[in-house]
Amino acid sequence: TGNVAPMPVPSSYNHITVDRIVRDFVGVVWYDRIFYVPSPWLGQRVWLRFDSAHYSAYVVPSLRGYLFVFSCCDTGDGHWTLYVNGVHVVSHDIGHLPFLVEVTDVVNYGSSNLLTVAVNNTLTRVTIPQGSATNVSTPSGYTYHNLEKTELGSSKHVGSQPLSSLVNYNVSVAGLEESGDDLTLTVSLYDKEGELVASSSRQEGLLEVPDANLWWPYLMDPDPGYLYTLEFRGRGYDESVLVKDYNVIKWIGGNGYRTSNYPPSEEFLDYADQLGIVVIDECPIANARFLTNGLLRNHQASLSELIKRDKNHPSVIMWPLASGATTDLNNTASYFEQLVGHVKTLDSSRPITAAISVDVKSDKAEKPPPVHPTEIRTSISPSSTVELNTTSALANYATEAQFLDIIGINLYTGWDSKLAMFDIIRDDVVSYVRAFHKVHNKPFLFMEYGADAYTGLHVMPDVVWSEEYQVSLMAEHFKAFDILREDGYLIGELLCYLIDFQEKQDYNYVDNIKMGVLTRQRQPKEAAYLLRQRYYSLAQQLDNTSLPDDILPYISYSFSASFMKLEL
Repeated sequence: TGNVAPMPVPSSYNHITVDRIVRDFVGVVWYDRIFYVPSPWLGQRVWLRFDSAHYSAYVVPSLRGYLFVFSCCDTGDGHWTLYVNGVHVVSHDIGHLPFLVEVTDVVNYGSSNLLTVAVNNTLTRVTIPQGSATNVSTPSGYTYHNLEKTELGSSKHVGSQPLSSLVNYNVSVAGLEESGDDLTLTVSLYDKEGELVASSSRQEGLLEVPDANLWWPYLMDPDPGYLYTLEFRGRGYDESVLVKDYNVIKWIGGNGYRTSNYPPSEEFLDYADQLGIVVIDECPIANARFLTNGLLRNHQASLSELIKRDKNHPSVIMWPLASGATTDLNNTASYFEQLVGHVKTLDSSRPITAAISVDVKSDKAEKPPPVHPTEIRTSISPSSTVELNTTSALANYATEAQFLDIIGINLYTGWDSKLAMFDIIRDDVVSYVRAFHKVHNKPFLFMEYGADAYTGLHVMPDVVWSEEYQVSLMAEHFKAFDILREDGYLIGELLCYLIDFQEKQDYNYVDNIKMGVLTRQRQPKEAAYLLRQRYYSLAQQLDNTSLPDDILPYISYSFSASFMKLEL
């Protein structure tokens, strides 16, 4: 009932219409879809699979032509409960990750069925990511993803151990105990050329791969992304934007990406596997505060679903727990210790990381003896900055970082702090990381740095928001990164955003966040060419990769030839 509109799935309804109310809406929306179940499916198990629904979804498959009464009741925490004639079909919390439900006994075979889904994008203090009631009127931009009908006879978990040339597998079949039937099973492993390399008739075990060709990232091997294929199906559609984004990543010389607060689609990971692009697969939570038991339960559940979905992708190399989490609370250490322990029980083969921020205005961590007198700053949000001295900062960082395998850093020197102070960016970044390393002798990964640049704004000399300013800031960070790489503990450098993206309305944003080196239409800013030269120079130095012919426009023979010989 009420106003209805056609809506493509997958899509973000906030950005489909030209209605301001729809764009800014936070709450429950309803999706209806009629689908057909063929008669031959009778006697088989029928499932509905949802790639994602952000944040909470409530699903009702019903027989068309019958009258159903829908009633909803608010539980007081931003969630809703839905009944169909007193029967609740299924619900799911946590967006961006898939879920499924069996509908064998509720669909009508040989005719149409009506599928109704209520999606609630309200965020609270215990949702992943968190939200608050004060922000419910701002644009949300959440994405509601694809609905699928699938048959499912078993669940499969496959893990690889490439160093020992073994594939560990386990196949479980639901309902086998009740059926009384014997199970006949064949597991076959094929190489990239389609040749059978190993097989087994056991329900679980190890497949040995003789003379295995191991998976290598892009630009680190002449044949990156070498894959072996197990015989089971599950491939989604291929969107043009997916191919475009990967073409851009390869053009710019990147060998990986961090999913930056939101898990990617399964199609993105499939493509990363094929191309040899490594993925830092992040849990959908950023700037977490109020580290309660309720949040911990949802945080663990989100990581469980993420790891269950993505653990068999060779492109996934580490699990980030959070980005910018508050570390000044009394229960911070206990919270992250439990979180890390939970992830280790699910996958002990990959390192755990997190991008750490701290708010010391209400610092409750015990202060250690002074370590370094340098004043440092770190970003809490795109529009706020706090000052802290190294002593108090490292005390807070110790509560979370002590449990991590790799420490991620978000630091916006030259933007959120020390604006336009190019002469001190290099030394500031180096001092920050070195002081950090004195407390935690672990590998470091720079996860975020950068500045906004408004496309087409050119000013000489550079000023804030110009494309030249973004280039100058990045170049100063490159100087710091080279020094830290020589120190031996900086293992990677990631720009904050590759592509501009939509955010809530704010006077600090001009239309959207413009920290990307590409526009939302995937067109390059001036900084994209600098980043390309940086990444390919690193690939040449570290992995002896050949430089592309167009890495630098022809200027003169002597200039171009000397550039090709540079060792940056």
